[in-house]
Amino acid sequence: GLLAYFVFAVLLAPILEELTFRKLLLDRLRVIDKPSALIFSALAFALFHGNLVQVFYAFGAGLVLGAVYLRCGRVGVTMLLHILINLLGGFVTVLLLRFVDVENLMATPLPTLLLSVYSLAMIAAAIAGVVFLIRERGLFRVGDGNDRLAAGDRFALPFLRPGFILYFFAALAAMVMAYV
Repeated sequence: GLLAYFVFAVLLAPILEELTFRKLLLDRLRVIDKPSALIFSALAFALFHGNLVQVFYAFGAGLVLGAVYLRCGRVGVTMLLHILINLLGGFVTVLLLRFVDVENLMATPLPTLLLSVYSLAMIAAAIAGVVFLIRERGLFRVGDGNDRLAAGDRFALPFLRPGFILYFFAALAAMVMAYV
């Protein structure tokens, strides 16, 4: 039901995911190398979602949420952002779709119009967000020059560990099984 979706997808999932991928994983890896830790945690976050559709935007969201976390150091901020993303990206859409007759759009003109306007607003917000990220990319620099590893070793450390390799293939298997 709608209440269960709200509690689990909008509240609990963002809180638990931020604790796992930002607070635990990113905190542990950032002492070695912040840029690599950010990419690694975003990839782990994306793979955790378990389907190919979500992997791409979850990776982007993981990069942004991770950069915000590295910048401010407060997981509560990323939890609130993540809750907002899930609320606007999922819950509101599901709520609006409950009132739209997808097979006969003209049968429900007002909800269809609201869903269309909302969809256009979300697309405009996404474009504005990308423009903002490009224009203000300096705000999201995470390397501080104090990284302890040589450039060639930075990505090898987290990505070539047996645990991550196993996690990567398990996530790929889950995605394949979701489509079979």
